Amino acid sequence: MKKLLWPLLLVTFFVVRTTWAIAPNGLETNRIDGPPQVADQDTDGDGLSDFQEIHKYRTDPAKKDTAGMGMPDADWQQRREFTYSVRAVIRVMPPYNLQALNDDYQDVRVRKETKEFVELEIVAYPLNTNSEAITGNPNWKKDYAGMKEYLAPGITTNWDEQMRKDLLRELAKDGIDPDKLTDKEVVEQVSRWLFKRSKYRYMFCTFYVGFREGKAEVLPGLEQAFEREKGDPKWTVQEQLEHEVFGKQMFEHKTYGTCTSTAVYQATVLRALGIPTRIILCIPLADGSDPGQVRLISEGLTNHRARWTACLGALSGGSGFTSHTFCEVFVGGRWRRLNSTTLGQNILERNYLGLMIHVHTFKDLSDANLAATWGSRYAKGQRDSVFQYSNPYRLLEVSDHFGKYANARNPPADKELKRVTIDKAYRPEAKEAPPEVTAMVNAADSTPAGPRAHRFFVHCAEWMEDAGDYLQYKLFMWQADRRLVLRANGHPDVSCEVSMSFYTHHSRNLCELEVVIPSADYVKMPSGVAYTLHPVNSKKGYEWLVKEGLTIGRGLSGELPVEEKLKTLQERLDKLEKRLEELEKKKTSRRPAEEKGRTSKVKLTLPPETKKAIEAWIGVRGGAPGPLFCSMNRTHPGKGRLSAIGLYGMVRELGRKIGLKVWPHGLRHAAITEALDLTGGNVRAVQRFSRHRDVRVLERYDDNRRDLGGEVAKQVAASVPGDPESGSMVNG
Repeated sequence: MKKLLWPLLLVTFFVVRTTWAIAPNGLETNRIDGPPQVADQDTDGDGLSDFQEIHKYRTDPAKKDTAGMGMPDADWQQRREFTYSVRAVIRVMPPYNLQALNDDYQDVRVRKETKEFVELEIVAYPLNTNSEAITGNPNWKKDYAGMKEYLAPGITTNWDEQMRKDLLRELAKDGIDPDKLTDKEVVEQVSRWLFKRSKYRYMFCTFYVGFREGKAEVLPGLEQAFEREKGDPKWTVQEQLEHEVFGKQMFEHKTYGTCTSTAVYQATVLRALGIPTRIILCIPLADGSDPGQVRLISEGLTNHRARWTACLGALSGGSGFTSHTFCEVFVGGRWRRLNSTTLGQNILERNYLGLMIHVHTFKDLSDANLAATWGSRYAKGQRDSVFQYSNPYRLLEVSDHFGKYANARNPPADKELKRVTIDKAYRPEAKEAPPEVTAMVNAADSTPAGPRAHRFFVHCAEWMEDAGDYLQYKLFMWQADRRLVLRANGHPDVSCEVSMSFYTHHSRNLCELEVVIPSADYVKMPSGVAYTLHPVNSKKGYEWLVKEGLTIGRGLSGELPVEEKLKTLQERLDKLEKRLEELEKKKTSRRPAEEKGRTSKVKLTLPPETKKAIEAWIGVRGGAPGPLFCSMNRTHPGKGRLSAIGLYGMVRELGRKIGLKVWPHGLRHAAITEALDLTGGNVRAVQRFSRHRDVRVLERYDDNRRDLGGEVAKQVAASVPGDPESGSMVNG
């Protein structure tokens, strides 16, 4: 086979390749027009290039029928029989470039195309040897001079002669002379040099920028997202574009942003040196924000390494927007993938989407048209019936195939968690709870969803180096049965489940997983009873183990006793009261003498009942100087002013004693409503009582009291035709 490689290196003229995707069983084919490239040698004339037969399909480039069974190598299925491949059906939102999707890593044909999406059948070949075939061309400047569309400056890849001179001068200063290097050496050395001289800043505005009449602009409706994702909030729109979107200006500022910005920057520099460069966009095999799509990978791929890598790559995006943009360079007479400094980037890569699927190719960012669809979706959080989750793509089917004649091994994924041992269980409020878990719980409880009271945490013993960091646990939990059963003699079993909320930090020995007990089961658990943990483990190949003798329960395993909880809570309240007193003093000391309104002294007429109550209180308090209402804190009663928190606690406690759930503002609300009732809705009079600055607040009280809105709604409903019992609606 090595003898067959030498003709490829001698061919130096360029043609426009036109191939046809061959489909079995008469299926309609799709015409694929490729970009200018070295004419591929096809020794056996079967429609597959010698290069792809050797490095992609592993067939014999000298035989049309490598197997000798009467089936040509070019058949869509037969070409898969000599290696390992992954087949997927994926829907992708526009834009995409159908003419460039058949490449050295994948075969693609269109199953369906609408305005909203294209449905692609993709066969990916992750065991290719493309990177091993990269050779350098010392005559690259002369040979590639005709590829002007991939060398010329674009709107964003906007190099000019002055930039080229500056670039060559800087390279020479650092000992790099492109004229003395092969194209491969230029790409590798200059790429390393470029990112060493430049500073990365997180910014992601490239997907919000459109191009009209040759000028970049923030697409209408995406302004807020653009401002949110800027590298510096002080930058103007133009300054942001110069630091992230325009290659020449990025070179001047020595700065670049996330992957799309990186690709534009790198393409600008390499084109200025004479290396033909274009940009490609890839997606993972599945949208990792959809558990169902990740499950398709887990259940559909039998190759352990491919399944593990593809799952990790999909999950790495979390619930966010995930894609990857990078360059392709023309090196050694062929388009080669260049991912930052990695020339020959393969598609099966844990750190880059897992299994990368190529969906778009463009010469310049201005040709990509990403903002109107992908950018708008991300900026606005859009969802629809086709793409129901975070990303503008959706995996529908996936499977893999070990070819009949393939010599492809399938060893276990040695970096995958298969067993996880629970060796500790505790309540989040327990003394031994790590501060990180406490912080995570407090943050979760402050969300609109509110706290989850019936939960505990478990610590897990296993950790694998170079196995995806926290993703190793996320993947294990997707694969394993997360259900647990709590058991205690003489008591009903209690069901619970490991949630997807967890915290890992290997250097601190933290692998902490949340376990949630449904309310209906929690009420079955008497306080003080020790329950043992029992995993259900219904999914083959993934197993939970529990340390012998481990228990959990209400009031057990480090949970604070009630008295200690109250003591801790009181200490927190004391600190809050003290802080409020300090703030009140600062506020009083800064109050201007001429200030009017609530902060000024106002004479109030007290009713006899209130006057008697205050007199009775003074009899208890005594006549010593100080605030009228003193703190009733247990640790220092009678000292300091009664704070808002102290008053709140007193009212709540008094209400509890008489069987009512009350709070200060609720009493105020009730008093105002009663006043409106007694005065016949005289909001001006009641305003003097409530001391509201704006009478409109009282009008809302009055409306709620009489339900004026509800009464009007009833009258409107009665006047509208239609059957209210049937639920029909009449649209005017």
